[in-house]
Amino acid sequence: MIRRISTTWKVVAGIFLGIAVCISTWVVFSPKAYATFLYDDVSPDQRFRLETWQAFYFTSIDHVFVMLYDNKTGAFLGESDVVDLMGSGQIFWILDEDPYVRVGRDIKLKLPLSATTAQPKPLS
Repeated sequence: MIRRISTTWKVVAGIFLGIAVCISTWVVFSPKAYATFLYDDVSPDQRFRLETWQAFYFTSIDHVFVMLYDNKTGAFLGESDVVDLMGSGQIFWILDEDPYVRVGRDIKLKLPLSATTAQPKPLS
């Protein structure tokens, strides 16, 4: 004797399966959604603030991304991709002709030229 599953149970199972697929897809493809703040760093000239965040992944604790802000106005300037730092996450601020900030060896963000131009020094 073969038992048939009622149509109601098929619909309920399909709904639960669809919800599970949507949630798992959202968690896998949006690691920044549940990120944890780690620390921030201010540039030597006090113009920029770099926030470092730990991305939400089940497999590793080294997945991070950074967010760059104007330290004076708080304006958002840029964001990196999620990377696995694998070692040092040391921050290097390069404020020369082609200004950028580097975190470890994997993250490099350009700094806006208008914000890095030197202010005129007052005559003394």
